[in-house]
Amino acid sequence: MVFGFWQNHTAAIAEKVKSGELDIGFGGCIEKEGMEHFPILNQEVLIVTPKGHELEGQEEVPLQMLDRYPVIGYDQASWMGTHTKYLYRKYGVHPDIIAECPDEYSILAMVKQNFGIALMPETDFLAGENQVNVHRLKDLSIYHQVFMFWMKERYRLPAVERFIQYIKEEARKEEREQENDRLNASKIYLKDIVNF
Repeated sequence: MVFGFWQNHTAAIAEKVKSGELDIGFGGCIEKEGMEHFPILNQEVLIVTPKGHELEGQEEVPLQMLDRYPVIGYDQASWMGTHTKYLYRKYGVHPDIIAECPDEYSILAMVKQNFGIALMPETDFLAGENQVNVHRLKDLSIYHQVFMFWMKERYRLPAVERFIQYIKEEARKEEREQENDRLNASKIYLKDIVNF
């Protein structure tokens, strides 16, 4: 069995899944006719600043703090770029976005070089990073969900079906481990922040 991988923005991945070029996609939630979504990961949205920044040492920072510093943002064509724009509008934040990046690796590289601060999900590679400061959002619990998606009525090879089931089982294990977090009524998902 051979796995092929293709990386791009969620919308482009969803189009390839819809056309049959890809069996499964991973990304934000995009509603497409005939497509099934399964949440596999919840990532808390955080503010990241470079070492030596004046916010260093503050565990929690208000979202409005993004108005005070240059911000490294997401490419506007990306799922995160679109949804952070809605988030800013909802909470009346008007960041000075000086650069747009396609992914968290690029954003983090620019923050490390002191070009600005960033709003981004808590990813695995961020946990081991010692060249930046990570700040939780004060009085807000905002989460980015990563979804696995595929076409509902399309035939899938048995290997693809097994892969889908495996990912679902692993996601359910993770969800059980974070059950208390799920009960938090104040949790907000980026996918639900639209049309503000």
